[in-house]
Amino acid sequence: MHIIDQTIITLRNRFEQLKIYEDIFSFLFSIKNLKSLDSNNLKEYCLNFEGSVKHNNHSNIDGLDLFTKLRIVREIIQVENDIPINILNYIKKIDSFPNAFIVYRRMLTILVSIVSAKRKFSKLKLIKSYLISIMSQKD
Repeated sequence: MHIIDQTIITLRNRFEQLKIYEDIFSFLFSIKNLKSLDSNNLKEYCLNFEGSVKHNNHSNIDGLDLFTKLRIVREIIQVENDIPINILNYIKKIDSFPNAFIVYRRMLTILVSIVSAKRKFSKLKLIKSYLISIMSQKD
């Protein structure tokens, strides 16, 4: 029972983390999302992003500068497939929007840190194998 409870808690925490991730980055998921926001909402998202990456009141992202750059990016960008990696590559190619590049790079690499959930599931296989091996059949 303890293993099941632990698994449920881990999954619940993981989904809560993904919800936070979505709240911070959802405006960047596609150009359609960026274009659908009015200036006030885009500014709010950018300032929220700046606040979420601050550490000891220091941030390498200026929310207002990001807002200005993303307003330009959403007007000039031309990508075949509207996915974040293509947007990142486009921004990298034009090399004029360093804050936007940093934000997209962070968004695309943050999911790599979610590997801990996969590790827990692989541990469950080990526990299961161990339990099966120590079980004895009584005649």
